[in-house]
Amino acid sequence: MREDQARRAGRQRTDLKDKYGREVYAGDVVQWAGWSRYRYEVVWVPDSAEFHVRRIGGKGKSRSLHIVPSTEYEVIGNIYENPELVEAPK
Repeated sequence: MREDQARRAGRQRTDLKDKYGREVYAGDVVQWAGWSRYRYEVVWVPDSAEFHVRRIGGKGKSRSLHIVPSTEYEVIGNIYENPELVEAPK
């Protein structure tokens, strides 16, 4: 599911792109270069009115997606088409 499909599905666009130039949407799962052990879900946080990344299977606070250079992460799927990505890595 990419830009046109995501838009039709009603997913929120972040106006950011990953290191390969792909649009990033709420519900996408991203991974940082060199940190393949962890995956993060892109979520909308109403209290701060911004997109954050939340570590899948992890504890702790989410972090603002806007402070991370997009050259450091890539979209590897989304929670709707790739539910297996939401399982905590072993």
